Amino acid sequence: MAESKVYIIDNTDGTIRITVQPKTYDGVDGIKSTTDLTYFGNSTLDWGERVNENFLRLLENFATEEGDPETPKTSEQIGRDYYGVNKPIIGQLWYNKTKESLYTYNGTSEGWVRATFPQTYLDNRYFRRDGGEVYTRTESEARYVNITGDAMTGFLTLHAKPTQDLHAATKEYVDDEIEAAITGGASGLFVNVSGDTMTGFLTLHANPTNNLHAATKQYVDSKTDLTNYYTKNQADARYLLKTSHWVSYNAPTNAQGVDGDVWFQLG
Repeated sequence: MAESKVYIIDNTDGTIRITVQPKTYDGVDGIKSTTDLTYFGNSTLDWGERVNENFLRLLENFATEEGDPETPKTSEQIGRDYYGVNKPIIGQLWYNKTKESLYTYNGTSEGWVRATFPQTYLDNRYFRRDGGEVYTRTESEARYVNITGDAMTGFLTLHAKPTQDLHAATKEYVDDEIEAAITGGASGLFVNVSGDTMTGFLTLHANPTNNLHAATKQYVDSKTDLTNYYTKNQADARYLLKTSHWVSYNAPTNAQGVDGDVWFQLG
């Protein structure tokens, strides 16, 4: 009799066989549950709702949030029977609503793996999220700036002035900083060419060679060594002043006094 017929359902490569007895079903609350879909035996009543749910779940790729990382929620995690992904089979798709990505089940060893395009295809394609347009590598390189470095053919307009050291700087930011430095404003980093006062030492690169060069301390010290000079008071104590004629030729050559004075050593 037709009502006694047993349904035998095989997957594509014959590795899964589901046997459904008449007036029973394979699924949640059924005699057994082999996958995340429901399979009805011959003459089973009230099958329409579950069959329609099968179609809907296939259409949405079992879309649900993550339970554990990169693993779909189960009925236990959702808190309701017949919900979630509970018995995936190899090749089953799952849309991860948490990461907004499609995954494929590769078996118990690998679990769920994010679905991607073949690498050979990716090597020659770039994608735009807005509108889903696809460009070849050549088209993409002509349209977009390469993250590893590139040259633009037009201006890059930034959304704001930089706040971090490695942010790109706007023209306005650079102009303001230069103006502030020149006018001694907020930055005040430079000496004004028309005259200014420094708050620290100015270190020159060498001794002056022209009359209007700034002089270093070592240059001034070398030119004002008074070791062999006497002040007028020192000379008064050591030498006898003669204004009319020479008394001795042993006068020091560096004695200081009034022009025309000659100094002579007393001892």
